[in-house]
Amino acid sequence: MIEWPEDQGEAAEKVLASFKKTSLAQDLEDDGRTWVFLSWARKPDPPARMILRNDSGETVNFVKTSAGLWLRERP
Repeated sequence: MIEWPEDQGEAAEKVLASFKKTSLAQDLEDDGRTWVFLSWARKPDPPARMILRNDSGETVNFVKTSAGLWLRERP
């Protein structure tokens, strides 16, 4: 489950909505753990970056490319 940020302004809402439509977000939603946003893009310009952490302390990073694709960044 993802705890989505609320009331972040129109630009940030568009970025979050874009990510919410991806299979990456669906994988986190289907995960048995709770994921919270540590950082998220507030402007739609690429590269848009997001960092989420689960209740076990694991973090994941995502970036939206200039082509509009969301990718998981690997360490």
